[in-house]
Amino acid sequence: MTVQTLRERFKMEKQYEAECANELLDFARRLYLYENISIKDFRNIVKTLEQQGAVTPEYIL
Repeated sequence: MTVQTLRERFKMEKQYEAECANELLDFARRLYLYENISIKDFRNIVKTLEQQGAVTPEYIL
């Protein structure tokens, strides 16, 4: 899965477009936790979204 595919899936499920990279990061995390995406895809998505400015909330660290 790519970030573009993630954006499309987000839009399909949520019925609106993600406002920021953090919102996509949260969505990717949820998909990974529910085993809807592989660890490889998740890591690639996280890396790409972090390059776009997404940050992990402090309470998760």
